[in-house]
Amino acid sequence: MTQGIIYVRLGRLAFAEQILLRSLGIFVIIQELDSAHELFLLQCIHFLAITLELSGDEDKFIYAKSCHEGKEVSVKKVKNKD
Repeated sequence: MTQGIIYVRLGRLAFAEQILLRSLGIFVIIQELDSAHELFLLQCIHFLAITLELSGDEDKFIYAKSCHEGKEVSVKKVKNKD
């Protein structure tokens, strides 16, 4: 995931999107086994949403908006656990 974040900051959005999508899939699988990685999952969703917004593609922008909305719901769940 860190590599994806670096690619976002460098403006190499196509590479960032691929890496972040792969990381997201891994974190979803890990999340089912161990919920301790939930913050990493949220961070991955956040940077994926940023990448999709910066791409300029309207379909990806809609997906980014849904990522942000899902992230907000998940953050509320994490706060309620504490």
